[in-house]
Amino acid sequence: MQCPQTGHSSASMEGMPPTKRSFGLGLGLALILTFGGLRHVGSRSASAASGSSAFRLTTVATANSPIAVIWHPTTKAPFVVEKVGTIRMLAGKPLAPMGIALDLTKEVSSGGEQGLLGAAFSRNGSLLFVNLTNTAGDTEIREYAWQTISADATRERLLLSITQPYGNHNGGHVVVDAEGMLWIGTGDGGSGGDPQNRAQNVDSLLGKMLRIDPRPDDTRPYRIPAGNPFAERGGRPEVWAIASATCCRPRPRCRSCASSWRRSTTSPVALKT
Repeated sequence: MQCPQTGHSSASMEGMPPTKRSFGLGLGLALILTFGGLRHVGSRSASAASGSSAFRLTTVATANSPIAVIWHPTTKAPFVVEKVGTIRMLAGKPLAPMGIALDLTKEVSSGGEQGLLGAAFSRNGSLLFVNLTNTAGDTEIREYAWQTISADATRERLLLSITQPYGNHNGGHVVVDAEGMLWIGTGDGGSGGDPQNRAQNVDSLLGKMLRIDPRPDDTRPYRIPAGNPFAERGGRPEVWAIASATCCRPRPRCRSCASSWRRSTTSPVALKT
């Protein structure tokens, strides 16, 4: 069976139906996503206790190409992020996607490794950040004002745009840390084997872990946080670490697609010194 991200074969995926290949989303052991929907992870079976990794899964909701579940930090409401370009609230019993909180279906490219690829709330929940590929196939990091259970599409701010030379390896994950900094995982730009060596080029934003302060300053729609390693010594100041092929969309069931961030440590990595 070929890995959907790299094309490499992976014995750990053999025998799994395409709609049931699951991948972790940093949700602990509470929920996982499959390409067909969300599943609750129950208690370990007796065989798991003796050393196997078997779990009992129960489908709790279905969604259209889900790639993440995010929780609002104050209301604790869960939202499913769908690669086709929508973010929908999960509610009800049984749990199901309800009204659309943000619809970007006409603004994203689709297919392959493109689309709406990540989302995260600000620490106080007043803002929503998204990572997407636009209709031209280029990466955009956008900010939206948040209103209770939906984003205000009229209050959009473009934080960052990255030209993508190919259609694959777009990365996509975004995370807001405890200090309110926005972390962005970018792919190496695509093709195969990073032919232009962008991941090792400190003047490129591709193939990197980026760290920015999403508050605007006088010259940019964001600020450069103190401590970014290239802020004062050459290279793009947004870069926190280099060398990542498809950061960051780990698929634990696909060994050859194991966390690209972990894999990147086999290459030179520029970290804070």
